[in-house]
Amino acid sequence: MMLSLPAGTVLGFPARARPMDDESAETPFNEPEAGPTWAERAQLDPLGAVLDPADTRGGKNRLIDHAHKYALGRAAGDVRGARVLDFGCGTGRLSEWFVRSGASVDGVDVTPEMVAVAQTVVPQGRFQTIDASTLPFANGHFDLIVSVAVLQYYVGTDASITRELARVLRKGGQLLAIEQVTDSDLGRGGTPADYDQMLRAAGFRVDEISMIRISDSKILAFAQRLPVLAGLPTLPWLMTLEARRRAGVPLTGYRYADALFRATRAAD
Repeated sequence: MMLSLPAGTVLGFPARARPMDDESAETPFNEPEAGPTWAERAQLDPLGAVLDPADTRGGKNRLIDHAHKYALGRAAGDVRGARVLDFGCGTGRLSEWFVRSGASVDGVDVTPEMVAVAQTVVPQGRFQTIDASTLPFANGHFDLIVSVAVLQYYVGTDASITRELARVLRKGGQLLAIEQVTDSDLGRGGTPADYDQMLRAAGFRVDEISMIRISDSKILAFAQRLPVLAGLPTLPWLMTLEARRRAGVPLTGYRYADALFRATRAAD
């Protein structure tokens, strides 16, 4: 199966991928698949709440957080003065980062406890709880929308949320989403082609799909063993390079990959 994308699209995946497991994200039912509820997770440290609550030493979560911000920063460029929507903001880890970069940030989430934490962590941002089906913003309000591990719950089943994201994004604005893909059936997500189809149906042009990390990353395992080294600035780049070099290895069993989807709101 070949995935047809626009010229310039970056691919780093096998052609087939099915739903996956993950250590983070919102579900339409406001509950993770196992373990503490999202409301309970909101009481953990800000990274453990939205990434892996079992990472008690912190190295894994810090490196994943750095890798996400490394990828988003490269894709977003200069955001000073931009109006940014953090869709599925959780505890505000990305909202805080975008505020420090000079953006004006609104964050939304389906879990009130997460929103309350985000409001405390990022007092310069504006946060509110939503029902996940509609967004309380005017048409074309945002220059940039960022979302991490949220769309994977809707891909292949419901494109209404991406149509709503397209509605509140200005023409020519960007959507940056980090989602998971795999060759296995682990419970959620989809193929790169599935995401591409969902985004195109909502009025987006998919410009790039690129791998950020693989679940069995040796570099990530290194950071778990030696958490003090998780903040080394070269590790996110090395983890991305590792993922792209292993792009031909099937993501079977419990393996998956984090991918950055960069899409532009097309003109009507």
